[in-house]
Amino acid sequence: MRCGDRLEGGPADAGRPGAALITGEYCDSDTAHPEKGRVGALSVDGATGLLRETGGRVAATSAYHLPRDLTQGAARYDGTYCFDRSCLGNGGSLRRATVTGGRPVDLGSDVTNAVGRKDLYVEHGQSVPGGGTRYLWSPTEHRADTTAGCTDAGSPCGRAVHAHRLSDVLARP
Repeated sequence: MRCGDRLEGGPADAGRPGAALITGEYCDSDTAHPEKGRVGALSVDGATGLLRETGGRVAATSAYHLPRDLTQGAARYDGTYCFDRSCLGNGGSLRRATVTGGRPVDLGSDVTNAVGRKDLYVEHGQSVPGGGTRYLWSPTEHRADTTAGCTDAGSPCGRAVHAHRLSDVLARP
């Protein structure tokens, strides 16, 4: 089991009221260690862009146990969490959840992703009427590729960046 050894995640709703840095704990659970990881929100000062602190400490404004393990990225938009899950050699899955009864509850079906997706970032659109198109971006930490010479170590084939229209992700059944 790997759990609690690192935090994953990215900013959510930056520059908006209630701005927060969303961070998650990666867990690879098994029968003996069924933990799924956690997700938390750290408040961001909208004026400075820095984490809010009290007495030199930053405290989470919310924290929840995740509904699934292998979560490697988390973001939140208007109360809906998005989680990236990945398994080496398999396509990743993007999951959505809302907090119900004090815990995140999965919504609908998986959105299929590339292999090795990692952190999530919500792009909040351009300054155009209607707010522009918002995207949910994610880099990969590796790329499954059988091309000769294509490896994870220093190859131009090693990583890729993906985006989904946020409206498409949120509208999925």
